[in-house]
Amino acid sequence: MKFNSWVSDDIRNKKRKIVELEEVYRKTKAENLKLQIQNLKQDVKVQSNNDKKSFFDNKILNSKNKSRTTWRLIKSEFNNLQNKSDNINVLAGTKIISNPKHVGNVLNDFFINAVDNLILPNIHEHVNNITPEQNFIKISDNFRFKEISEDELYRLVMAFENKFSTGIDGIPISVVKQCIFLILKPLTHIVNSSLISGLFPPRLKIAKVVPIFKKGNSNDPSSYRPVSLLPVCSKILEKVVYNQLLDFLECNKLLDNEQHGFRQGKSTISAGINFIESIIDSVDKNENIVGIFLDLTKAFDSVSHDKLLKQLTSLNIKGKELNWFNSYLKNRMQCVELHNTINCQNSKYKYTQTFYSDFQIIKHGVPQGSILGPLLFICYITGLPDVIPRGNGSICLYADDTNITIRGDNQEAIELISFISLLSVKEFLDKNNLLLNTSKSNFISFSTKQNRSKLQPNISINNSIIDQVDVTKFVGLIIDQNLSWDKHVDYVVKKCCLVFMLYVRCQKYVIKKH
Repeated sequence: MKFNSWVSDDIRNKKRKIVELEEVYRKTKAENLKLQIQNLKQDVKVQSNNDKKSFFDNKILNSKNKSRTTWRLIKSEFNNLQNKSDNINVLAGTKIISNPKHVGNVLNDFFINAVDNLILPNIHEHVNNITPEQNFIKISDNFRFKEISEDELYRLVMAFENKFSTGIDGIPISVVKQCIFLILKPLTHIVNSSLISGLFPPRLKIAKVVPIFKKGNSNDPSSYRPVSLLPVCSKILEKVVYNQLLDFLECNKLLDNEQHGFRQGKSTISAGINFIESIIDSVDKNENIVGIFLDLTKAFDSVSHDKLLKQLTSLNIKGKELNWFNSYLKNRMQCVELHNTINCQNSKYKYTQTFYSDFQIIKHGVPQGSILGPLLFICYITGLPDVIPRGNGSICLYADDTNITIRGDNQEAIELISFISLLSVKEFLDKNNLLLNTSKSNFISFSTKQNRSKLQPNISINNSIIDQVDVTKFVGLIIDQNLSWDKHVDYVVKKCCLVFMLYVRCQKYVIKKH
C-alpha cells in the first residue's frame, strides 16, 4: 500500500491553496490571509485524519483476512516512520564501508555464504538413497504437468493479492492484472512452453534482495534480514506448478499427516490444536509427558538441491517434470538493492538513488520469497515422522518448526525414549544437510498445577544437553508447563498495547506531516 493512497483530491487542492496563500502572505503580510491559512491548515488536518481512518476501516472491513490486513497496515505505517534500510554502512574487516555499491556486495556475500559458514553435517551422498518402496506409498502414475488454458491462467492471475512490490523486472502484480487481456495469450504460451520443455526461463531466476534492519549494530551485516523479491512472471509460473504439484501430492497421500505447513485445510491452528490435545489427553490419563521443541538453523537456506531432486524422484516426479525442477532450482542468482537518500543543497527536498550489487549464484536452499519454496521444503523433509518410535512418541510439524512429544511410565523411560527419538531425528537431519541448533532447542515437562512431583529428565542430543524450561513458543502460542495460558494472555495484551502505541505514533506523524 502506498503511504498517500488515502489522500483525496480535495485535500490536495486545499494544500495547493495553502501554498498559494502563503506566497501572497509573505509579500503582503495581510492579517486576514494569515487567519485564512490557519483555518485551511486546520481543515486539512481534520479531513486528513478522518479520510485516513475511513480508508483504513474500509480496507479492513472489505478484506478476506481482517487480521492479516490490519497487521500489514500497521507495518506499512511503522515502516514509513522509520526506515533503517536506507544509507546503510557496513563493517568489512576493520573498515566501515559507505559506498552503496560496495555495501551491496558485502551484504550479498554475507547472505549467499551464510549457510557455508555454518558447520553443516558432512554426510556422504550415498546415505540419502531413498526409494519410493522404502518410505512412501507406491503409486502407478508419475507426476505430469498439465497445460493451462487462458481462462484458467486469467483466474489464477486475478486471484493474486494486489501488491506494489516488484522484483528485478520492476513490474508489480497490480500492473499485470490491469493489462491482463493484452498479455494473456503470450503469457499462457510462455507458461505452457516452460511446462512442455521442462525448462524454467533463466531471466525469471534472478532475485532482488532488500536488506531489512532487524536489531543490533547497524554496521553488522548479520543485523539485516534479506527479503527476496522475484519477478512477477516467475510467481505466476510457480503458482501454476504449485497448484498441480500440491494436488498430486495430496491426492496420492504422499505428504506426512503430521505436517501442517503450507497445505490445504491445515495451518498453525491445526498444528496447535493437534499438539495441545495430545498433551491434554496424556495429562488426563496421568501419563508422564514431555514436549521437545527443536530449532533448525537456516533450514530453508540449507536444502541441498541434489538431495531435494532425489526426494522428488522418490515422490514419483520424473522425466521432464524432474528436469523442470532441476532447471528451477539450479543456477539461480541474486543481487542486493540499496537506496541512498541525498539532501539537495540549499533546499528542503531530498532525492533517492538506487544501487545494485553484483550478481551471485545461489548454491543452496529453496528460493526465498517464492511460492514453490515452502512446498518443496516440506517435500524435502517428508519421512521425518517415520523415524520417531510409535506408541510412546509423536511429532508435530509446521514446515521446519518441529515438536516431539514423549510419553513414559517414569523418568528413566522418558530419558530412554527421548534419547532414541532424538538420535533418529538427528541422523535424518544430518542426511539431509539440516543443522539442529541444540542451544535454541528446549523441552517442557507437562503436568497439572496440583502435581508436585514434576519430572526433571536429562535430555540430550549428541552429548549436548537440552534446556528444560517452564515456558516456550510454538506456532505462535506461548505454552507453559501447566497449559494455564496466563503467559499467552499477557503476550496478546502486550501486542495489543504495541498496536495502540504504533497507531498513536502514526497519527502524530500524519498531523506533523500535514
